[in-house]
Amino acid sequence: MRAALCAHLGESPCFMRSPPADVEKQLARAEARDSRLFAALRSAEPIAFIEVAGEGEHFATRDGSVESICGAYCLPEHRGRGVMQGLLNYAIAQMKAAGASSLGVDFESFNLAASAFWLRHFTAYSYSVTRRIDKCALAR
Repeated sequence: MRAALCAHLGESPCFMRSPPADVEKQLARAEARDSRLFAALRSAEPIAFIEVAGEGEHFATRDGSVESICGAYCLPEHRGRGVMQGLLNYAIAQMKAAGASSLGVDFESFNLAASAFWLRHFTAYSYSVTRRIDKCALAR
């Protein structure tokens, strides 16, 4: 699922390409920061996931009261069918039960699928629009 997320972010309009080694680094980082991973399965195969960590990538999330969604993905063929909505509801319920008082999400506003989903459920607390497509984004 993490590799599928990286592939999605590498395509237009994001162009945030990641070499295969980065996927392994992301998995190791999730383990090191003791992330909570929530997954939706179909016939024992993952079709969506949400990763929640105690600290996000934005300075506003470096507050002990904020848990952060720092990774999420749903296979394209399952989008629009309530999979992510159900998974998000489950993750929120689990985080509340664990004592979390706030949950945030960091996503790229130019990731149109992410923007459409997250802004239905969260209030934006910051926007940044810095965009430069690196030359390596064009190399495959």
